[in-house]
Amino acid sequence: MHQRHVRHSDGFALQDVSAIFGNGVYAPYFDVIDIYSSTNPAYRQQSQTKVSKNDAEYTEYGLSIQNLTYLTDRLNLLAGLRYDRFEIDRQDEIYYQQENNGTFTQLADPRVVNIEGDNNNVSGQVGLLYHLTDAFSIYGSWSESFTPNYPDVTAGQVSGENSMDPEEATQYELGIKSSFMEDKIRLTASLYQLKRENVMTFENLQARLNGEEETKGVELTTTMQFIPGLNILASYTHMDSEIINDNDDTKTLEGNSPYGIPQNKARVWGSYEFQQGILKSFGLGLGAEYVGARYGDDENNFKIPSYTIVDTAAWYYIPMGKNKQLRLQAGIKNLTDKTYYPANLGSPYRINVGAPRTAYISARLEF
Repeated sequence: MHQRHVRHSDGFALQDVSAIFGNGVYAPYFDVIDIYSSTNPAYRQQSQTKVSKNDAEYTEYGLSIQNLTYLTDRLNLLAGLRYDRFEIDRQDEIYYQQENNGTFTQLADPRVVNIEGDNNNVSGQVGLLYHLTDAFSIYGSWSESFTPNYPDVTAGQVSGENSMDPEEATQYELGIKSSFMEDKIRLTASLYQLKRENVMTFENLQARLNGEEETKGVELTTTMQFIPGLNILASYTHMDSEIINDNDDTKTLEGNSPYGIPQNKARVWGSYEFQQGILKSFGLGLGAEYVGARYGDDENNFKIPSYTIVDTAAWYYIPMGKNKQLRLQAGIKNLTDKTYYPANLGSPYRINVGAPRTAYISARLEF
């Protein structure tokens, strides 16, 4: 069982446009930039007006059963079932109501919206692994997944319905696993096909469900440990995604790419932890992540540019008694202070800007 209690506020920089539209009417302040330009001026922070707030409790129950059977010395079978139940109890207060022309009207009394719902699902998985040799294995798998879809309140508007169908997905995967140089190098390569039904998408901040989306892809992953303490992880994914059924007779989105899904992603991370001497238990890490260009909406009217982010970290382990240790870590995310756009809500007016260069420290007790 997992339970989350979330309090969240939604706000914008609003400006009074009563002189144009009448008393009590406001419009968002737009600081327009070119997401394809590398010479945009610095962002100007504007004061925010709270448009709505919510208080939500999410409860998740899960029960899974798995069994691994060694059918022969070389052939393994993994099978499992999982039951999930999701519950939501949420209350929103709306202070500014968005109108059809994009303006906001301040409400004399907050509008209260209650969102309640629950979803149940049973999903399964089956996998086969065959050892061709001590260094090579092939595998195949089938799995199901389930994600509830609940309405939201965005920009003072209720988006979606309480009775929305949950998202259901089925994935097929074939791959090969290999090991070289006495397990110092491990390589996994796989082909997969993912079908998703009832996929929540957004158009002008309004939620709707695509009937079916399909993604076919290739994934490569390798880990390398040439010397004690040195670890290198690298991965690459290529994805071809397509809307199979847009679930709307008034649209012709079939054949388009779902928004927000890049064709190519890659990641590399290297770390070294000293094994002896005065620097024992001290570690350093450096890595980068690449995300390719993605469409910004299901109509495929525009693309969000690709980006590469570099992170670095250092850590130190302090023994805290039997089977306990304290991990102290410090690092810098987005080391080069890259301006990038990681995601959006399917609207050219809701593109998120990635976090700037950020330094952090953390402590974690491991036992």
